[in-house]
Amino acid sequence: MLTAAEAFRQKTVYGLSMLTSTKVSEITAVNPTGLKILQLYFMKNTDYTLNVIRMAEKQGFKAFAITVDTQMFGKRRRDERAQFNGPVEL
Repeated sequence: MLTAAEAFRQKTVYGLSMLTSTKVSEITAVNPTGLKILQLYFMKNTDYTLNVIRMAEKQGFKAFAITVDTQMFGKRRRDERAQFNGPVEL
């Protein structure tokens, strides 16, 4: 959150991963009109991907960094210990 706020203050771009645990609306609250980019994975469920795109657009994100090289995730033990659950469609 502090990074997003500082990017707004410095008038520079802020990038957010789709797999973040931070809500897009929280970023918009601290960086309302700054240039924001969302790193995007295309999901098997196309409707889910389109919903993510629409939500990001409504929150003022102007660009997407498309990730196309992740076909499957490995075992992420740190995420398991933290009980982090990303989108199930990945």
